Order: sequence, then C-alpha cells, then structure tokens
Amino acid sequence: MHDEIADKAIKLTARERRFIKFASVEFDGQIYMTPQDFLESVVEQEPRPRLKRKSLTHAEIQQLKDYTPPLKHGSSQLFRSLRDKEPHSGFRIAFNMFDTDGNQRVDKDEFLVMALV
Repeated sequence: MHDEIADKAIKLTARERRFIKFASVEFDGQIYMTPQDFLESVVEQEPRPRLKRKSLTHAEIQQLKDYTPPLKHGSSQLFRSLRDKEPHSGFRIAFNMFDTDGNQRVDKDEFLVMALV
C-alpha cells in the first residue's frame, strides 16, 4: 500500500500518519481532508473503509471554494455548508473534545492541545 511505503521512506509524526489515514481526497498529487474526514479523525479510531482516495477535478475544487465562507465572516455552519452533511451529535462530540473546560467555547489553548495529539 502506498501509505506504508511513504511511511517507511520518510519518518512521519503520529499526526501526519493520522492525516494520511483519514484524508479521502486528492488534487494534483496533494492529499486533503474533507470536513467529514476531519471530524472522523477526531472522534473515530479508524476511517470509513474505502478503496482509494477520490481525485478532485478543477471544477470540484472551484465548487468547494465557492461554498466555503470567508474566514473573516466566521460561521457556525462551516462544516454543514461545505458539502459533507454530518449529524449534529458528531459535531457535539467533536466540540466537547476540544472544549476541555466546558465553557461552550474553544479557545486557542484548547485547540492547540488537540492539534498536538
């Protein structure tokens, strides 16, 4: 399997290996996570079974860009509006994993702790 070959050729961190394992799409030779991939990487031990990564076209990339809200606007609907529809319970589980002090907000320090896992 390609991921195993890459793993042996280059020493990857645990985060990099997890990203490679859950990333389900690629474009121009670069792999990416969808919003659903990201949520699954936080709440699941293993990704959903798949034969291979989906190779995106230029048109699909443009469509994703068109649906992505600008960062400066922020959005509580970010993951829902991007294309993957994930049940509310999945968002709550992922959010609670980030919100370690239970104040219903994820501050920078809470996010960085999760980013280091």
